[in-house]
Amino acid sequence: RLMVGSHLGYFQFEGEFKSVSDNFSRIDRTGFDQNEKGYNFNLTFAPGSKFSISEQFSSSSRPYTLSTTDPTTGAVTTGATSRVQSTLNATTLNWRFSSRSQLALLYNTQSNSGGGSSDDVTRYGLTLNHDFTRQISFGAGADYTKSGSSGLVTGVTGTQSNNATALQGRAGIGFNSSGGHFGTRADFSYALTTSDTTRN
Repeated sequence: RLMVGSHLGYFQFEGEFKSVSDNFSRIDRTGFDQNEKGYNFNLTFAPGSKFSISEQFSSSSRPYTLSTTDPTTGAVTTGATSRVQSTLNATTLNWRFSSRSQLALLYNTQSNSGGGSSDDVTRYGLTLNHDFTRQISFGAGADYTKSGSSGLVTGVTGTQSNNATALQGRAGIGFNSSGGHFGTRADFSYALTTSDTTRN
């Protein structure tokens, strides 16, 4: 396992490389018993306290042995060991465009494949916060998520595919007394989802 980091001007970089043997025995440390191979990169550009944009990309794999169970006899068949691949790509932008207002944008994709199945998720997010006064604040946000998965179905010949979308929104306004002894907040949210399943 190798970790590197650097800070140059407005840029900050962090990287991690991991190559853990498939025969590595578990030790008492979180995240070190997955027999993973892969890397993780983080790059941040922050020219000042009011604006920053960051990019994260990671890819890793770990061993996986697929086992199937016969629904009639209950016999378990163990297949060959393969590797499960996971990737993540995330972009985040934060902008404080005034002393009382801040905007955040998020783009995120994640995918997993191997072991007889695969899935992927894509998310777009937006958050806005504004302080009208020291006592009154407003916040709003929206998220759109698209996901899909496919793989073997236990006890069924063939594969099953699932696709779904979700649109979520939220808004709220808060009030705090000048002395900080009293506070209240009202929130509103909505969600719209769709999904479908196909068997091949």
